[in-house]
Amino acid sequence: MFAERLTADDTATLDRLLDAQDAAGLAQRPDMFLLKARTLHLAHRV
Repeated sequence: MFAERLTADDTATLDRLLDAQDAAGLAQRPDMFLLKARTLHLAHRV
């Protein structure tokens, strides 16, 4: 989708960030986490 807009350096950096085995990858960062939430809306008809 956007790959044609990225430079070769950008593509290489993105590949490293997404590689779970790479020491520079996002999966190796201690400050990286997944936040998941659900929202429930309730209403009362008067």
